[in-house]
Amino acid sequence: LRTEEGIIEDYIPGPNEKPMSSDVVAWRMAWKLGEVSKTDDPEYGNGKIMNIYVVDDQGNPVRYYATGEYCVFNPYDESDEK
Repeated sequence: LRTEEGIIEDYIPGPNEKPMSSDVVAWRMAWKLGEVSKTDDPEYGNGKIMNIYVVDDQGNPVRYYATGEYCVFNPYDESDEK
């Protein structure tokens, strides 16, 4: 999440919450967050939510179930800052 103070790393679910039931569920949540980030709403849009991807319980990236590749929704692009 990009804020006035800088970039904040966040996890859904949080570290003390029950993990999602499958990688498909996790990737669907990631996709939904990516879609929300495309809004003009100042709370979520205009690149505030970025670099959305799925990790396992050890923090390792999980391949996207639809392609078998690593995937990032709404990747951060430094040129957006200019």
